[in-house]
Amino acid sequence: MRPILPLALAAALAACAKGPAHNAVPANAAPPPTANTALAAPPAAPAGKLAQIFTPDILGANVAYLETITGPAFSTEGSDRVYKLEGCKLIVGVKGAKIDNIGIQDYSARCSFPIAQYFGQAPGQTIPNYPTFGDIEALFGGSFGADCLTQCGNATDPVVSLSYHGSHADNFNDLYAAITINDEPALTAYQDWGDKLIAKHGQDYVVSGKFNTDDSMDDVAAKDFGPIHPDTIRIGQDLPGPESGGAAPLTSPRTRVPARSRPGSPPSLPRSRGRAAAASGRPAPRGRRRASPGRAPCRTGAGRCR
Repeated sequence: MRPILPLALAAALAACAKGPAHNAVPANAAPPPTANTALAAPPAAPAGKLAQIFTPDILGANVAYLETITGPAFSTEGSDRVYKLEGCKLIVGVKGAKIDNIGIQDYSARCSFPIAQYFGQAPGQTIPNYPTFGDIEALFGGSFGADCLTQCGNATDPVVSLSYHGSHADNFNDLYAAITINDEPALTAYQDWGDKLIAKHGQDYVVSGKFNTDDSMDDVAAKDFGPIHPDTIRIGQDLPGPESGGAAPLTSPRTRVPARSRPGSPPSLPRSRGRAAAASGRPAPRGRRRASPGRAPCRTGAGRCR
């Protein structure tokens, strides 16, 4: 009786092998989903609201159009309006009902815009969306300025800016990049620039703000601030800055750094050349423009040239 069991088992296995292959996959059947194909790839995210706003034709557009995207302004200071959008702060300079200039405060890699699209460039030239002062100066040139470098008082933090005045090749768009001096490494750069200006031209030269209209030692400022990112970038017309006679820079309230004053020195000085010029009855001078290699020259017959 013992050999019967192995023979019965072998017969059962043979019957299974000859039966229909219920679990077989047809040759033309689709493969089962895998971990990678079971979840469909998400659709491409739509362009954010910042991308809708920062287009080449936004300058000169109606503010009403802008506010269909942003909603009403969060705050207004003079001709400047601040909008909060996608965690970023937009600054918009308004003339009449149209956008005169636009930019971002608290500029960062996330809160940024394509700067290059507003300016003519030679082939191969570009600028990152999150540039340093060195990136901007290398492509555009421009002039460094400050609302105050010494004996600044305690009202507000000083602001250092790099301004470029565009030519006809740039559609006459200007650029303003600035940083509020309240922390390192900007504080060290600010102090070094101011100290070297004083060493070369004297205390009175710096206190009076003459460096904004005369020798500002741009090479020193460019070296000191080159690796630093601006915290505000704006493009368009009628931009702020001590060299333009425009409005005072619009910045967030900051903790005041100690004033670089000597004992017994005056507590403050005028915040911009525009105000000093107004007090003297003279028109505020325009800033100097240092052309960079490869840029198209401005032709006087083509419109406004600076």
